[in-house]
Amino acid sequence: MHIVILGNGIAGITCARHIRKRSNHRITVISGETEHFFSRTALMYIYMGHMTYDHIKPYEDHFWAKNRIDLVRAWISRVDPAAGKLTASDGREFAYDKLVIASGSISNRFGWPGQDLPGVQGLYSYQDLELLEENTRAAGGGGGNGGASAGGGASSGGGASASSGNGGNGGGSGGGAGASARSHASNGRPATSASASSHASNGRPATSVERAVIVGGGLIGIELAEMLMSRQISVTVLVRESSYWNNALAVRESELVTQYIRSHGLDLRLETGLKEIQAGANGRVAAIVTDKGETIACQLVGLTAGVAPNIGFLEGSGIETNRGVLVSRAFETNWPDIYAVGDCAEFREALPGRRSVEQVWYTGREHGVVLAETLCGQRKEYAPGPWFNSAKFLDLEWHPYGDVPPTPLPDQASLYWENTSGQQAVHLVYRASDGRFLGINSLGIRYRHLVFDRFLRDSRNIDYVLENLAAANFDPEFYRAWEPDILETYNRQTGKNLRLKQRKGLRAVLNLIKPA
Repeated sequence: MHIVILGNGIAGITCARHIRKRSNHRITVISGETEHFFSRTALMYIYMGHMTYDHIKPYEDHFWAKNRIDLVRAWISRVDPAAGKLTASDGREFAYDKLVIASGSISNRFGWPGQDLPGVQGLYSYQDLELLEENTRAAGGGGGNGGASAGGGASSGGGASASSGNGGNGGGSGGGAGASARSHASNGRPATSASASSHASNGRPATSVERAVIVGGGLIGIELAEMLMSRQISVTVLVRESSYWNNALAVRESELVTQYIRSHGLDLRLETGLKEIQAGANGRVAAIVTDKGETIACQLVGLTAGVAPNIGFLEGSGIETNRGVLVSRAFETNWPDIYAVGDCAEFREALPGRRSVEQVWYTGREHGVVLAETLCGQRKEYAPGPWFNSAKFLDLEWHPYGDVPPTPLPDQASLYWENTSGQQAVHLVYRASDGRFLGINSLGIRYRHLVFDRFLRDSRNIDYVLENLAAANFDPEFYRAWEPDILETYNRQTGKNLRLKQRKGLRAVLNLIKPA
């Protein structure tokens, strides 16, 4: 049996790896974005000069041949389910017995005037990173091979971007995109505006961009801001909400993050949207106009108001879509032998407490694991455990485990503790009627996922969680332990007299992750 996987992101590649572990089926992975899988979550560090492309490839290049996983560089423009055939933009055709669609996401665009001007872009794909290098390169200056291929060969789609919506097949969430390792100067930093040889006399990287405006304050937007600030570019971020990300964070958490972002030099404009993007005499972006009528001069605009499933190439195929490719809980589409996973998949019926489209690295990985079992003859439905994620706002880490709604639901109580420095906070939610622990958001403090997953699966009481909170901590050695302060706040709030039972350490962790 020949299984073709369309997209080399975390969902598609995880599926390929687990099919190989379970079977001898022929596997082909097709992607126009890059030749090899790499970590999309590390995309920003290439631009910032911390890593090269080779550093973020989890597997050596020989891994794929060794494991009999064929890699094809192509942009798929047409899917013919009746014939079991794919057509690439260069005319090549590929037959399959079973097809896995794992084509990832594209950046949202909402029809703003000027959104297609040179100097306006999103940030999702490898090609987006190349474009960012080009857009922030010194005017008329040298720089590296921004358009060089990460895989060493031209894709069948030429320079087409996976974000263009014209059939790009990049990958699932976190699937990997980055600049070519060959486009780096000898000092290991990108050989463009941040290369050591292109610095201006004032010590700032030589770049034609003095100010950038980012539209949208989500995680991609804040990553793009951090990237640009690493090259001494001033950044304004337009956010429609009254406080940063208050659709996902509770009021005090959102206020903390808002102040943290501003304290690092970002010009954060709340309750402000984009009206239009204006061009200069050279035809490139020169300014934006907000919905409040303010004009902000800029040379780069980042459109990071979310992403959408990358399914444009499926038009006319007969594969049912809505926002994404419609699937069952076993990732089956309306066509036999065609499946979809990762960012591009949309469940016909959302799982309890979950969204119908899950665009997170961790869920993409789990999708791939589950589908591999079905493709190897043992049909399995997706039944994820407690929700978890991790991200950062600049260097402020955020780890949510379980369910922590921005506004408490009926019969929910909460504990919020914040350090006076505004750099650490925890928000725990539990059921008021019986104390059952429901979830935690931690900001600036690291807690082990395995421990909190066990707390949630075992329906532990909030008292038990707090008494064992120190054991779940995995901040680096010599960091201050905040758990005594957190427990003291809870004792004052409830009139209890709880004490910490265990300190952090491997033995304590092993004890806690044992099923109850």
